[in-house]
Amino acid sequence: GGGDGGGGMVVMRLVSRDESDGGTLAMYAQLALERGMADDALRVALRLMTTQRTHAQEGSELLATCLLLPGGMDQLYAELGSGVNSAAALAFLANAVKDKGAVMPAVALFAKAVALEPSNTSIVLNYVHALELEQQYDDVVLKVVPAFCERTAVALGGGLDS
Repeated sequence: GGGDGGGGMVVMRLVSRDESDGGTLAMYAQLALERGMADDALRVALRLMTTQRTHAQEGSELLATCLLLPGGMDQLYAELGSGVNSAAALAFLANAVKDKGAVMPAVALFAKAVALEPSNTSIVLNYVHALELEQQYDDVVLKVVPAFCERTAVALGGGLDS
């Protein structure tokens, strides 16, 4: 890209001056994405989602876009560091990007979250929903639901009196 007359540099200077301005951060992330700097865009997307309530939706959209790019998931895991071991954090990100159309990345994030907290009903249900969106019914019926039921002593089938 290019040809913006130095606008990108102006935005970068503004970002370095005031990193608390969500609008400026969102603008920078969009420019970074357009210039092939997906790692920068992903970092800013995470910051918008976690520290800028008024710009969290823009952050979710940016993150979804970044995760659909080659290497996006690896970049996210590297960026999360020890957060990659938090089922709640992974589920939060998964829900955010699923709602913005990045369903396969959401499935991967939910799978990691379920591996960390296999008895967490909310996470398992969200995982099942994401799998359904991808029409991966075999995984739902043959793997996820039976495994959850086994871990939580929930019985499949039977009537109310069983």
